[in-house]
Amino acid sequence: DAGEADVWYAAPDGEDDGDGSEAEPFGSLSDALEALEPGDTLLVRGGVFREDVQPEITPGERDAPVTVQAYPGERPVIEGLLWLEEPDHWSISGLNVTWSDENGRRDHMVKFTGGDQWEFTDAEVWGARSYAAILVAGEPSDFRLARLFVHDTREANDTNQDHLIYLNSGSGGGVVERCVLARSENGRGIKIGAASRSSDDVENLVIRYNTFYENLG
Repeated sequence: DAGEADVWYAAPDGEDDGDGSEAEPFGSLSDALEALEPGDTLLVRGGVFREDVQPEITPGERDAPVTVQAYPGERPVIEGLLWLEEPDHWSISGLNVTWSDENGRRDHMVKFTGGDQWEFTDAEVWGARSYAAILVAGEPSDFRLARLFVHDTREANDTNQDHLIYLNSGSGGGVVERCVLARSENGRGIKIGAASRSSDDVENLVIRYNTFYENLG
């Protein structure tokens, strides 16, 4: 039974009724992410997933994290949105994201809300036409963004409001490291701040070893 498998597969040319096995991978990345349980691994085949990925996910556990990664040697791309809520103990690597014209200027392209000890690494995120290419929001703790190439946001909102990374992440703390952040014509490479004057302060962040280029906001 695929529901008991430790390793799952998703592919852009998979079937809607795929069972998540290597022979019959999920055709929807949202469906694949919703299937994951603590300790599971999802291998994502190369190609373009044209979807807004907003699944209802199951948190991982400290001793049984959830792992999502590109299939070895392949390059998966989401053309749309990647939004995850409370991704406790999730590790996501090699999952690239670019803009879809179906999205709107208020749609942060990649959004992580809350969650404990999660990471998003080794990916390219580019072409956003919204407030942020990557938003970290809610009250996450011990999150990590690393080895990302985030680039080429375009002006979509008022002056200095279209950022590469926006950390509205409360006081739980996290790390942004070894990223290349390039070409934000109407925003910052990294914006750190609360959503409003009445929101809690953003604290306990470590920003290190990043390269900034042509961040003009």
